[in-house]
Amino acid sequence: MLVVMHEHFPRRWFKYILILILLAAAARLLVYFIRSIVAPSKDKLLRQYRDAYEKFLCPVCEYPIRRGPMKFLYWNRRTLKKLRLPAQSAEEDTSGDPYICPSCSADLFSECPSCHAVRPTLLPFCDHCGAASDFATS
Repeated sequence: MLVVMHEHFPRRWFKYILILILLAAAARLLVYFIRSIVAPSKDKLLRQYRDAYEKFLCPVCEYPIRRGPMKFLYWNRRTLKKLRLPAQSAEEDTSGDPYICPSCSADLFSECPSCHAVRPTLLPFCDHCGAASDFATS
């Protein structure tokens, strides 16, 4: 296509046409990437939420989720593997309480309407009874 364009268009105009075509392609790619960041697909969003819950980080703002045995610890993505969990007695266990992120106020753990156990709010299924719910897109 470039050879045909080079033969039919004058040399002086050919470089301008080529530059405009390349700018249009770059703009289209930029719009595609911005749209995928602004409104990600449900699969990508669900994968992000699952990874964040595994690492005990808020899926929205990446603030550490401080509940259960990790209530008084500090960690981030790099130091999570080096972290040792302290021994905890049964009466100190707070993992059965609802939890809201103190940094961004995202509802991370709430009561399941089916079995009334505390479940991750941003995931689509309850880990106790398996009841499905629409996972939030906040």
